[in-house]
Amino acid sequence: MGFNRRFAPLVRNAIEAVGEVSLVQMEKYRTGPDGFMSRDAISDDVIHLTDTLVLVGGADVELNECVKREDREGHLLLSSGTLVSKTCVARFAMHRKTGADFERLSICGDGASAEIVNLEQMALRTFDAQAATSEVTQTGSGSWDSIARRRGFSPMIDHVIDSLEEPQNCSISALQLIRTHEIVETLCDSPAS
Repeated sequence: MGFNRRFAPLVRNAIEAVGEVSLVQMEKYRTGPDGFMSRDAISDDVIHLTDTLVLVGGADVELNECVKREDREGHLLLSSGTLVSKTCVARFAMHRKTGADFERLSICGDGASAEIVNLEQMALRTFDAQAATSEVTQTGSGSWDSIARRRGFSPMIDHVIDSLEEPQNCSISALQLIRTHEIVETLCDSPAS
């Protein structure tokens, strides 16, 4: 999996509000070791970060640099990297032994930025150059929204069902996700440092 954030309401709202994106940063932290070997942890968990960055930064992003650290047994401890396109720089970082589960996505563009925390809360910051004023708008998930909706799972399933008659319109078809998988494979194959 790993593609549900494409459908998370706050992520979609942030992309729309910011407009032309020039910088994206995403970080995700886990509480402690989970037994996943490095390749499995990247394919199962880091893929959320890379796919979100491909979605926001564009399918033409290239992996510019990456770092991967493992323990002696080959379990992933941390992974970070930078994706670059002609118009956007996208950075990601994951640490799997921080003592807290936490996720933050920052999207920046010309005159606007959005920060989403744990797919639950968003702060949208806008700047009006003409009036020289800034505004911050706080948004949260609806109190009655299910976790599946907040995380993008139910909207993703609805999208797939809606695309059954015209599969070329499915934004998470294999063809649409190749770039994400290429980046993940490069991360998996990179040497641990």
